[in-house]
Amino acid sequence: MPPVQNLPVEIISQIFSYLPLSSLPACALTSRLYDHVIKGSVTIQYALAKEKAGVEDSPLIGGIEKFSVSEKLSLLAAREDAWKQFNYKFVKKITVDLPRSKLYNIIADTLIVGCDDPQNTTGITIALKYLRLPRNSEGEVVWRTLDVNRPIISFGAALEEHDLIALACCTDSSLDGLEIVLRQFSTQSKHPHAEKSTIHVLDGPWPSGLPKVGIDICGENLVLFIQDELKGYYSLHIFDWKIGVQKFEISECKDSYLGSAFLRSDIFIKPYICEKDEERDYHLEIGIYHLPKARYIGPNAELFPFLVLLLPELDNDDVYVTELFCHGGSSLQDPLSLLLLDHMLATPRKDRFAAILATR
Repeated sequence: MPPVQNLPVEIISQIFSYLPLSSLPACALTSRLYDHVIKGSVTIQYALAKEKAGVEDSPLIGGIEKFSVSEKLSLLAAREDAWKQFNYKFVKKITVDLPRSKLYNIIADTLIVGCDDPQNTTGITIALKYLRLPRNSEGEVVWRTLDVNRPIISFGAALEEHDLIALACCTDSSLDGLEIVLRQFSTQSKHPHAEKSTIHVLDGPWPSGLPKVGIDICGENLVLFIQDELKGYYSLHIFDWKIGVQKFEISECKDSYLGSAFLRSDIFIKPYICEKDEERDYHLEIGIYHLPKARYIGPNAELFPFLVLLLPELDNDDVYVTELFCHGGSSLQDPLSLLLLDHMLATPRKDRFAAILATR
């Protein structure tokens, strides 16, 4: 058999494409030929660039297949360079002429804002308004409405991954109970992959006011966190939203942040405020949980973190961690993690929209 070096460059490049990306730099140091092949292969360079940027091609983003590998490499390089220089393409002012609401988020390329009942002073959200963010300064701004005919406490979405929005709602206008309403976002109708359009969570009234609720979705897993500070009630529920079945319920015995983050579809993290000790008033930790692949575990199944990370103590007593967020694109690619430190905000890069100003 002839030496590998005698093979055509195209075949050598194809062989290298099967290697782990982490081993390619070592291969490039082996010989001048290998270095030339690796640096000269657009496919390999694009794979390395995606690994460095933390992104992948999304089959759900229309038009990606129309670009050649070299074009996608150039676009990705331009994007990374733009973040280094913070060279955004345009600034667009969007007037949000809606009643003030505590519910809002930017998910994928969509701005979603709660629409509160102007007749109710307690801040009851009765619908969601949303718009697709423009891709240039001349882009059209069109507000649309999503209404499920019941009070909305919170919402979460996986728009690029599943075209799904999940709304945590009261069971009726009397502000009792809690249900998750599942909708296909593009049509506002029942999601075609969800066996149930509504998942019942809790019964009964909320005498101390509506609880704080957080929703995260990845793969078939939906994580629902409920916090009622006045009653000292904290619970975390994990559902398979496709079949409408609860996998786990974790009743918290210690304070927990309203927020969680998926690291991948079967692993998520949850931050906690732990009890006082002799040296500090409190300390912070993050529990990392693994979700089994079984679609139905059972109502009494217990879930424990397989790893707990102790967060370092902040030197400044006036600065403290308040919430943890994670926003990801399709299949958790190009993630953006936000760590809010009182009035300070530390953010890694965010794709697509570098500067958007929303005003009333």
